Amino acid sequence: MAANARYREGSLPGWLTDRGEVFITLGDPDEVVDMSSDLNRGGGGVIRWGYIDLRVTLYFEDQTGFGQWRLTPASRADYQQVLARV
Repeated sequence: MAANARYREGSLPGWLTDRGEVFITLGDPDEVVDMSSDLNRGGGGVIRWGYIDLRVTLYFEDQTGFGQWRLTPASRADYQQVLARV
């Protein structure tokens, strides 16, 4: 499965991660921007996924610095709204 190969986080299979969940339900994003270099936080990072046709932008944040990417609370809400539409 592509989600497992792309979005594995440590021992967690990719389909159980936030990025894997979004990938499985919405497909590949139209745009991926790693915004981590724009931040001066210690160890963390942000990745932005854009879906043009769905008119949604989702942000994944790694607060640990160890590649544990989680949807931000606002993006989780936006994601749930998109799922209700599709």
